[in-house]
Amino acid sequence: MDPQKRRLLLKILPYPIIFLVGGLMYANIEYGLLSESSTYPVSKTVYDPLNSTLSISIMTILLGLALGIIEESAFKNRFKHLSFTRKILSKTLLYVFIFVVTLLLFSFGLNVLNTGKSLSDPAVYETVFIFFTSYAILSIVFFAGFFIGLSLFFTEIVDYLGLDVVSNFFSGKYAKPVYENRIFMFLDMKSSTTIAEKIGHKKHYELINEYYGDMTKAIVRTEGSIYQYVGDEIVVSWKLEKGLKNWNCLQCFFLIENSIDLRSEHYQNKYGIVPGFKAGLHCGEVTRGQIGEIKRDLLYTGDVLNATARIQGLCNQIGANLLISDQLKTQLPENNLDYKPMGEYELRGRLKKETLFAVSVN
Repeated sequence: MDPQKRRLLLKILPYPIIFLVGGLMYANIEYGLLSESSTYPVSKTVYDPLNSTLSISIMTILLGLALGIIEESAFKNRFKHLSFTRKILSKTLLYVFIFVVTLLLFSFGLNVLNTGKSLSDPAVYETVFIFFTSYAILSIVFFAGFFIGLSLFFTEIVDYLGLDVVSNFFSGKYAKPVYENRIFMFLDMKSSTTIAEKIGHKKHYELINEYYGDMTKAIVRTEGSIYQYVGDEIVVSWKLEKGLKNWNCLQCFFLIENSIDLRSEHYQNKYGIVPGFKAGLHCGEVTRGQIGEIKRDLLYTGDVLNATARIQGLCNQIGANLLISDQLKTQLPENNLDYKPMGEYELRGRLKKETLFAVSVN
């Protein structure tokens, strides 16, 4: 599956799961209250525990999917100017309204199914009216609102921390240190200090925010994960096999370059500059694990990170936009890129010299 589609699917999946859990909880409460009754006390329609549980399960899964698709494809960036709490509350109220409308339509369908009467029969309308003017509807709306808010809260946390970080915390993968072979790319904006002085720190923040946003699709498409934002520098990482496949780690750089080029006119008009960048790539074994007491985080440690940072730092000195180590080059699959040997360099803090290559598109 395409990495972008797989990521979208993974982001949508929690919605129907959380909704289904909520629906089953509601069905269980309903059964506890009505297990001795054959009808609903308000509407007097037939109560069948199995049919009710099945109907609630189907409805909650469909509602969860609908909410996930709408949120991730249409409303994800709406209300982004609001605080975290106000954003969750605003979206929850919006989706509760959509839920009530959906519940109204579903109630008509369910009553037609249970009574065997047609949709035009006044008795169907009367039953729905009784239900929607009863206290029972308030409990359903409150229950739904809680799980809608919970779904939105969870996905906002995923956005803040990152899908990989959250999934790894839940799986417990890094509860103990793990040793991995990974590729790292340190990508830094050119002349960032000069740009900040020229346009001011407020505009500079907006520039960096847009600049990082334009990188996102390229990183997702090449199966990379964002390890850190460090000011105007971003650190992207791949498991070795994913980074080497289809030369993803290098393709990411050129896709980012293309994304910025496509929006160059926008950057020029808004900020008076088009951001340029340089990057260094290297690979090797690292240790990854959870650290911290007050704030938990996932940390990589290993010589490869220091070496990659030093390689990126040599870009200006060498006059290259993209530098990679010989260690990485020898493992990359065949491709049509141009690798220009730049000689051996001492990387600060290391005794062994590293052969570096400038990479460009033919």
